[in-house]
Amino acid sequence: SIFTGTFATFIAVQHIWQVKTIWDSTTHFRFIEDGLYAQGVDKLGHVYGSYVMANFVKEGLYVSGFSENSAAIWSAVLGLSYSTYVEIMDGFGTNWGFSPSDWYCDATGAAFFLAQHYVPYLQNFTPKFIYYPGEWYGYHTRKEAKIFFDDYSGQNFSLSINIHNMLPDKAKKYWPDW
Repeated sequence: SIFTGTFATFIAVQHIWQVKTIWDSTTHFRFIEDGLYAQGVDKLGHVYGSYVMANFVKEGLYVSGFSENSAAIWSAVLGLSYSTYVEIMDGFGTNWGFSPSDWYCDATGAAFFLAQHYVPYLQNFTPKFIYYPGEWYGYHTRKEAKIFFDDYSGQNFSLSINIHNMLPDKAKKYWPDW
């Protein structure tokens, strides 16, 4: 009950916030492919967003009593469902549209999350995100953004790799475990 209430509140607050910012004007539903938008940083954001949402949901479901397998499957489904909802809302936005490539990236993030559950070796690879507003380091943004996840100039994505864990046992003593 606590997790469900927290999750529902998050979704409601997020919806209200986005209706007041990026979805503040609407039109008929439409598809708009934006494959080159923001030099691909937007696509990384979609992969990362559904991956992080699935992780968040998994922890809540697991703590709520779901088995590890059920929590992993349902969290991937719910993570992708939330990302799909956002993409559908974009489809009604005056300045946006449902972008198939955005949705494919959403599906990739949820699929990678689920693959990490079933293929433990993939747990050696962790997507990371850092955001620093351009003003913090004297850089002007390329395009004005109403909210931080549309400020692509300040976003950095990386992939953390646990090399120590992947080394043969004999080589591990030569590589720091941190």
